[in-house]
Amino acid sequence: MTTRTRIPEELAKAGRRFGYGVAIAINLVLIWFVGNLLEWELVGFLTPEFADVVPLIQLGLWVTVAANVVYMMDDRSFATRAARLVVDVVNLFVTFRVFDVFPFDFSAHTFNWGFVFRAVLVIALIATAIGGIVHLGQMFRGETPTDRPYGRPSLGGSH
Repeated sequence: MTTRTRIPEELAKAGRRFGYGVAIAINLVLIWFVGNLLEWELVGFLTPEFADVVPLIQLGLWVTVAANVVYMMDDRSFATRAARLVVDVVNLFVTFRVFDVFPFDFSAHTFNWGFVFRAVLVIALIATAIGGIVHLGQMFRGETPTDRPYGRPSLGGSH
């Protein structure tokens, strides 16, 4: 049997902050990338309607950047719990809007990629909604994911 040793809190906090910084950097690159996709014509299945959802996709990414800044400051605060919920709500809206507009054209392909993309968007909607419900519960309980040992999810009972 293996015994686990707890990572000192300051080291764990530094690791989490590094992760938030990486997430910020990745999201900033994605904001730039999404904004240029149509111009670059790299993805042949995007329709001109993609331009209609670009600002929303970028909004979702900016909200995620802002949330990660909040997490860097103190990832155990009420603001963190609220930020997680805001990210979920915004991304739920963005994903629904992308599903609704569906700015993709797969008519050149024999495989039904349209069905696959729609299915992925529906799964993302369901997962984001569940995440929002979980984060809402955490907000009311005053719990953050960093409160649980080793990052394991809480099953609703005592830890």
